[in-house]
Parts: sequence; C-alpha cells; structure tokens
Amino acid sequence: MKKILFIITALETGGAERILVSLLENLDRNQFQPKLIILGEVGPLVERLDCEWEQINFKKISVFRGFIKLTMSILSFRPHLIQGWMYHGSLFAIISKFLWPFSQCYLGIRNQKVDEGTLSVKTQKILDLLKKLQKISDLTIYPSEESKKTHELEGFEESKAKIIENGCNIEIYKPVTEGEKLQLREKWVISSETRVLAYVSRFHPHKDPETFFKAISILVKTYPDLKVVCAGQGFVPANHELTKILRNLTIEKNVLLMGVVKNIHEVYQFSDGLVLSSIGEAFPNVLIEAMSCGLKCVSTDVGNVKQLLAPFGGVVETRNPEILAQAIKSNLLEDSHVKVDMKRSEWIKNNYSISNMVSSFEKEWSKA
Repeated sequence: MKKILFIITALETGGAERILVSLLENLDRNQFQPKLIILGEVGPLVERLDCEWEQINFKKISVFRGFIKLTMSILSFRPHLIQGWMYHGSLFAIISKFLWPFSQCYLGIRNQKVDEGTLSVKTQKILDLLKKLQKISDLTIYPSEESKKTHELEGFEESKAKIIENGCNIEIYKPVTEGEKLQLREKWVISSETRVLAYVSRFHPHKDPETFFKAISILVKTYPDLKVVCAGQGFVPANHELTKILRNLTIEKNVLLMGVVKNIHEVYQFSDGLVLSSIGEAFPNVLIEAMSCGLKCVSTDVGNVKQLLAPFGGVVETRNPEILAQAIKSNLLEDSHVKVDMKRSEWIKNNYSISNMVSSFEKEWSKA
C-alpha cells in the first residue's frame, strides 16, 4: 500500500478545499493510505475527513515549533509520496521532501491568475519561492489548461506539468423534483413564488462581488421581488464592507446573507439559477456543482468557463455589470417557470464526475 501525505494551506470552505476532501473521500484505500496536514484554519469540511489528519497552524504557533511538529509527523508516517495542495501547501510539500527525501513530491496548483491584484503580497512571495524550488518536485498538477499556461508563463516547467480537471460528486449534487424543491424552500424559509439566484463564493476582490451586486441593482428595477442567496465565507450581516455596498445600491431587501452553508447542495437545489462574477478562476467548482443539480448558470469568462458552459452559453466579460445583468435576464429570468435542466446534469455526469477525477489522480500516484 502506498502512503500519501497531503499538505493543504487551510481547510475552510473554498472550492480547492472541497475538491481535496472529495478526493480523500473517494480514494481507493486498498491502494493508498492518506494522511492530511492542515497548515492553517479548519472549518466544517473537517467533519467529512475519514483519514488521519493533523493541524499545524503556523499562524498560532512559532515557526520553530511548527517545523518540529511537521518533522515529527513526516518521520512517523514515512510517506511514499507528498502531495501539496494550493501554493502554501505545495511549498511545504517541497520542504517536507527535504525532511524525508525518500518520497516523491507532487505540487497541486489551484489558481489561474497570479497578478498583484489577485494575490496578496505574502502569497506572491510564496509563489516566487515555489517557482525557484519547483525543480526539486517531480510533478505539478493543474486543474485546467488555463492554469497551466499562466504558471508556465511565470516560469514553471512544462515538462513537469499534468492537467487533472475537477470532478463533482453527482450523488450529492443532483437534481430534485419540484416537490423536493418546495420542501427545501420551506426548510430555508424562502417563498415558493420567489425567483431565487444563488451566488456561492467567498467575499474577496478576486470574486468581484461588487460587479455582481451592481448587476442585481439593475435587474431589481424590472424584477423587484428577485432574491439573491449569498453563501460562503464573509457573506454575513457582520461584514460592514459588504452591507455598505448593498445599502448604497439599495438592494438590502433582495439579498439573503447565509454565510458558510454546510449542505451547500441544498442552496443549488432550491435556487433557479447560479451566477459567477469572478475576475479569475482556474476551475470554478460552483459551476459544475450547480449544473450537476440541473441549474442554469451565467458566468464571467475566466479559467475554463467557456469549456464548462460550451453547450449552453451564458459567458460574459469580466467587470461589466450591465452586460452581466443582461445575461442574467436573458438566461435565468425571462422564462416564466424555471425547470431543472437535465441536459446540464447529464453533461456533468458524463464529463466531470468525481470518479473520473479520482481515477486520474490515482493513476499518477501509482507511477510514483
């Protein structure tokens, strides 16, 4: 059996974190024994972990103590392969290879855009260091061709690149009947007559929520009863920056702030459509999750969105609220009755299932 040590930046609520948890949940335990090290904060996703895991939060302990804990963890596990996840996790995967040189080291890059407006100064420094040390690793795994190209332009080696696209658990993210949808509306205290759009993200400039809310402010002039369900980190009433935006646009009554939602699939299932307004994504998981539930989607043109929405359309330029509003209207609001789109669900089932993703990772790990 091959031991794999996964190292992730944090385990909160983001798409990259959800993908790793899904990967661990579906891993063939007859072939692979996983262990996870979490370098930062943990959130509700940790409840889904069914493998050995350890938190070494470098924000709360000294660097010296952190490296002692990391070293002890690696030496006790003795991995055959170390799989980094996200920039910080990948950097620590390389560091871990120094500590245990008998393993192979794979990097897991999850970003597309790497400009200063997207990455923090600290993350940019981590990326610069990762570029210099990449030669020590054995393989870099990207979720999309766009992500791979971006990082190769930054100096990452093409010879060590592999693309493994994200997958969706179609057993969880699945269409529901009209009756089940109404039951979910009742559970979440949302009127059965209300037109509901889902916005599943985190509150961050990278996701450009302000452009989305400006688009909503345009739409409510025609659809005054429109409701937007915002789910994700930072979408809470206590976020004063967010509430100021909503207040200035006079759309407070149209927006429901749900924060982190544990059963996020239910948000997709009771909604009538999903909108993504990001200025940069490598592979937006929310699109495949929503489409797997049969939702129609509108998205800005980032990452591999054109590929994901290829048969359906609904792709618009970034940072343009007027065009985004028009796309939402024509794609998500003009139909008088919203029905589950089974074609989208089948598209995800046939092209982006979790089983396809897991088998691709297992194939690469088997080579190590």
